[in-house]
Amino acid sequence: MSEKTSRSSSRPRPIRVRWWHVPSGLFALWVISSLSLTDGLFVFAGGCVVMLILALLRRRRPKWVITAHRLALSIVFGILLLEAALRLAPGVIKGELANYTHGGYHYRTGGIYFHDAHQAHVIRPGVGRSMYWNGHRWRHDANDAGFRGPMLEQAQCVFLGDSMIYGHGVDNDQTVSAQFQSLTGRGSANLGVQGYCAIQHAMQFERLGVQLRPRYVVLCSHPNDLADALSYYPPSDLSRYLAAEPKYSVKPITMEGQRASRLNEIRQAWVHHVNLPLRSARALTGLAKLILRRGSGAFSDGDEAESGLPGQDAIDQPFDPSSDEQSALAWRAHRHGIEQIKAQCDRLGAQLIIFDLGYPAAFCDATKEHALAIGARYSDAGRQVLQAGLDGKQVYLKNDGHWTPLGCRLIAEALAKEIERE
Repeated sequence: MSEKTSRSSSRPRPIRVRWWHVPSGLFALWVISSLSLTDGLFVFAGGCVVMLILALLRRRRPKWVITAHRLALSIVFGILLLEAALRLAPGVIKGELANYTHGGYHYRTGGIYFHDAHQAHVIRPGVGRSMYWNGHRWRHDANDAGFRGPMLEQAQCVFLGDSMIYGHGVDNDQTVSAQFQSLTGRGSANLGVQGYCAIQHAMQFERLGVQLRPRYVVLCSHPNDLADALSYYPPSDLSRYLAAEPKYSVKPITMEGQRASRLNEIRQAWVHHVNLPLRSARALTGLAKLILRRGSGAFSDGDEAESGLPGQDAIDQPFDPSSDEQSALAWRAHRHGIEQIKAQCDRLGAQLIIFDLGYPAAFCDATKEHALAIGARYSDAGRQVLQAGLDGKQVYLKNDGHWTPLGCRLIAEALAKEIERE
């Protein structure tokens, strides 16, 4: 071999930027930007700027281009490995972190909601997915109207409530409304949404329930509805809601809705329609939040055999909404939302039936008093299920407190008897 040939073979090969670095780089940016649950658009745009700078340097500094490309693909490879682990072995994480990672109660990519300025979150029509919380798994399927269960043109009974009525922890055919329909043969619509308060129930009924022309409207009143109202709506807007003339003409705007802007709308559209539904994104975000909170309970098993039965302290918890200004405002708004539902029922010729969880006892007494005062019927279905739990029946999900399929069935049976007494 000649000396010239030997020299040429010993030289390092020149680094070249190929055409396929552009699409593979954009793909890497897409995956990496999907790790951001709120600002994926900005991450992707920033990455594109970096790619443009590297493109301008591709002749003078090709090594920088190749290094950046390899680094991006390495990050993508790590994300895909984590994603595979979370999907193939979801039990590797526990507790609060598992709820944040695998739960679907959100309006980011892969969630069951979309954001609404008035109702905070609304179930996305036609979405189906598996759900997870506190070690419990169930199937969520929403119809084209945007509520859980089969599509209905007319329903004899409409159910309103939060996660208890929605059916947290139970499958579609085990919810209160589904079992009520099975028991009575009356077409029933499940308009329950996790985390809703009475104000949101009223808007949900106006948006979806009125058109179903029900004969009965069943409302589950939850003791944390008051705290939910304060968490969603600023006091100024609750006061505007209460003082509206004509009555019930104002829909309060959530705190997040009041901060809405055109830029936020674009960001949310990107999150909903462009971001990949990465569980790893929620896992990493949740982990960061836990580290900031310095909490270790999120890594506990979460499947400990707690009965879910409320303790005596919860049952005897006092209820005095006049104790402070905020509580008094929330109680007024809670009653106003229920009265708005009652007014809609009167226009439809429907009967409003109100029940609660059966505890705290003081809240139940206040709920019953308000129901009778506005001409609604009160059912003690929640108290019956509480008593069944105290008698040893498994009516509450372990380590959770929501109703089991049996608990939902007992509620449905009690409500069916309430209607039959008519």
